[in-house]
Amino acid sequence: MLTRTCMVCGTEFEKEAVPKEWLYNNSYCSRECQREYQRGYQKERRERLKREGKCIRCGDPVREDSVRCQECMEKHNKSTKRQRERYKREGKCPKCGDPSAQGRVLCENCLEKDAKRHQKKAEQYKEEGKCVDCGEPALEDSVYCQECLDKKKDRRERYKKEGKCVDCGEPALEDSVYCQECLDKKKDRRERYKREGKCVNCGDELPDDGRKWDDVQCPECLERMRNNYHYDEFATREELLYGKAEG
Repeated sequence: MLTRTCMVCGTEFEKEAVPKEWLYNNSYCSRECQREYQRGYQKERRERLKREGKCIRCGDPVREDSVRCQECMEKHNKSTKRQRERYKREGKCPKCGDPSAQGRVLCENCLEKDAKRHQKKAEQYKEEGKCVDCGEPALEDSVYCQECLDKKKDRRERYKKEGKCVDCGEPALEDSVYCQECLDKKKDRRERYKREGKCVNCGDELPDDGRKWDDVQCPECLERMRNNYHYDEFATREELLYGKAEG
């Protein structure tokens, strides 16, 4: 009986000791070793085709801004859509298949990754003067475009009427428009910005112009509050936040 050595794990095995379909070129001792080799081979193949500007699946020329050709992209999108719908029906994260976080669609790990990715992209868009949500040119006095502002406003109004947190859509506290988790996040963010000498609203650096009556908000946020609440330019911070005293 012929003895061979597995090219993945180095284990010696006899040719007749494993099913014939596992023995691709008689080089693997088990299906797991065969799959491990194939994963490595496929990864190297995809990287090579990607460098050559070819479809990572079939090797045909890719479409613009993609690593797949048009046909393979359509097949991939349909397959991914079916898989994500199945995961959602089973209460799993549609991205990775792990159990979804309580009250959410994604799992904790994917939620954290999405938040970091969105924050990084938003910071880049903000520096370029683009909308931090969609990448379109932002309004002059905002980090959003008009369309995204309207969408956020409509969503917040809908959540508010339904008694949900206007940020995340979870049930809001009885005397607030936010849930406890979002309130804690806002408080932690404001405290962090304050320690770092940044505006507690937008996170921009505070100018060193000698003003002592307000040390937590930048001029842009103060001006926005004046415009929103119709206060004059000499309004104090307490008046901006809590309103003017009567009489």
